[in-house]
Order: sequence, then C-alpha cells, then structure tokens
Amino acid sequence: MLQRTKSHSWLPLIVWSVVLIALFHLFPLLHFAQPGLQENRVLASAPSVPRTMAEWSELPRRLDAFAIDNFAMRPYLISVLNLVRYKLGYSGSKRVVVGQDGWLFFDNDTHLGIVAGELRAPATEVANWARGFEQRRAYLQRRNAEFFMLVAPVKEDIFPEHRPSWMPRERVTTEIDDFLGALSPEDRARVADPRDTIIARKHEAILYDQFDTHWTGLGAYLGYQALMEVMSRRYPDMTALPASAFTPTPQAPNRMQRDLALMLGISNFIKQDRVSYATIPENDPARTEFLGPRTDWTAPQIMHTESKGGRTLLLLRDSFSSELVPLLKPHFSRIISVHVQDGFFREDLVEKYRPDVVALVMIETGMRFSMDLKPALAQSIPPLP
Repeated sequence: MLQRTKSHSWLPLIVWSVVLIALFHLFPLLHFAQPGLQENRVLASAPSVPRTMAEWSELPRRLDAFAIDNFAMRPYLISVLNLVRYKLGYSGSKRVVVGQDGWLFFDNDTHLGIVAGELRAPATEVANWARGFEQRRAYLQRRNAEFFMLVAPVKEDIFPEHRPSWMPRERVTTEIDDFLGALSPEDRARVADPRDTIIARKHEAILYDQFDTHWTGLGAYLGYQALMEVMSRRYPDMTALPASAFTPTPQAPNRMQRDLALMLGISNFIKQDRVSYATIPENDPARTEFLGPRTDWTAPQIMHTESKGGRTLLLLRDSFSSELVPLLKPHFSRIISVHVQDGFFREDLVEKYRPDVVALVMIETGMRFSMDLKPALAQSIPPLP
C-alpha cells in the first residue's frame, strides 16, 4: 500500500511535465500576437556541426543559449514578467531604469551618472573637446562651410521630478556645461542648446513621454528653432518656420516611438499620445541616394529635397534626428545624412560633396565621445600658445 501511494505521488508531476512540453511545441499554432520586444542584442543562432575538439566542448553551451533564446513562449514570458516588474517599480533590463510615476530612462552604462553630475571629465579633457570643436570650425571655414552643433537633451535632465528615487531631484552642472563654458565666444555662438527652453515649456505640451528615450515632434521643434537661430547668424535668410508649416504624420501603434518599452517587452500594454513629424522612409526613395550597401535609416545617404535654396547640409546625426530631419528639409536642397556610428566628423564627405553647412546633432550625454582632437585638422588653426 505504501509503495502504491509513492508511485501515485509522481503522477501529477509526470502529467504536468507532459502538458508543459506539449504546450511549448503547440504554442506557435495558437497564433497569438507577437509582443513588442527588442532586446538590443543578437539572439543566439543554431550552432553549426562541430569540427574540432574545442567546438565540441563548446557545443553544450551554444545549444543551451540557442534553446533559451528561441523557444516559442520566451517573448511572452519576458513581456509578462517585465510588466509585473514595471508595475512594482523596477526594471527587467540593465539598459532601462524605472523612475517615479512609471517613467523609463535609458542607462548607457553610466547609471544616469552624467546628468547626476557624478561623472565629470577633467578640465584638460574638456579643453581638448573645445579645441576639437575649434579644429572642425576652422577646417570647414577654409572650405567655405560653417559648423554647428545641436545639444539634444536627455529626458532625465528635463524631468528631474520623474527621476528614480536614488537620483538627485534638482538639476546640477554637468560636463556638457563644462564644455560650453570652455568654448570661445565665436564657437559658443555655434552651439544650439535648447535645454532651458524645453524645461520652461515642458508643461505646455508632450515634449517627451515616459516610454521613449527621444523627444516628440514638438520637442524636436524647439530643438530645430534653437538650431536655426544659431545658423541664421551666419545665414540671415535661414530662419525657423512656424510650427504651423509642418504637418504631423499619423503613426500606427507599432510605429510609435517607444524604444524603452520595447526593451522591456511591455509596448503592447501601454498607451501613448505623441505628435510626430517623422516618416518611414525618411525621404522619397526616388530622391534618395544611398552611399553604400546599407539602406536603413542609419546608412550614409543623400536626400534630395524639394527646397529651392540650393544649399547642402552634411548632417552628422544620432537617433534624435529622426524627428528633426522633416523640419530641416525646407532649408536645404540636399541633406547628406550620416549616423555618428560611422564617424563623428567626416572629412571624406566634406571634400567630396562640399557642403555649405555641417551640423552635429548629439545627445547631451554623448559629448565625451564626439569631439575628439583630430590631428589631420590641426593645420587649420594656430597651435596653442
């Protein structure tokens, strides 16, 4: 009798194991909507047949990684688990930080330390950044071009009230302020810094939202105004157009900017209300010339616009420019678009296409990466005393 009781105790475990295994295999046949999940990494692929002893010893680990990354229910389990975590106030991704009131912030491996003022470059490095800016400006002026920069604010700088509880609740001086202070008056006049304007107007409209890193179309418009203001000092005819000159584009739910929610896999569970001017693709394909094999938005490309002004812009950009490009098109007949992942300054494109304007659009926390000294440009300016 005792032996029979023991054997019966294993029966529920066996049954549930069979049910779970069957569920994993049959789940794809149910055709549930795929949750929005973008982990910002390459999932493990199926390993090839080993050919060496080292590959054989590595095979179990690679098979485990492939199985973990590719079983059918994985995205759904991650999404539900991260939604529970989000509701409890913490993140299931090392790249995403949950702040107050459900706001999400991107962690670029500094744990928001730059905006918190915890990471500050030494004065010598900041001086080199200023020198790098001067090099670029002088190099371009020798080629009848002008150099400008737009600081794209991160939202933890604009919305300190929504920061995580462990961050300071007040804004502090950061290394972007150090950089601006180190520039000469001539170079400082070429940097568009819309932070104060955006902070002053953040309660008038949705300039950022809680689920995405980037500004909305309305936030980008304030950045565009600041950029056109500094450009107009060199080109008086280039002034910002009124907001009424631009038409917001309808965004399907799956096209709405929500990168932080996608990293967590909770994008299907959220609602957003943001104005956007961005289009997909960014320019008429018949009027776009790609400069290499890649054809995504980050690929080097030339956008031929309908502007009759005749000027050429070399736009050195990051993802904050997606909302900015539609606003710049009326001012330039040709926009050479290059993502900063392919270089923060492109002498090769300057020499080949002879732009009138070169503009660097850079997230404020990226300053430390974008303005390195360039020995090849040093001849453009006199040496330091």
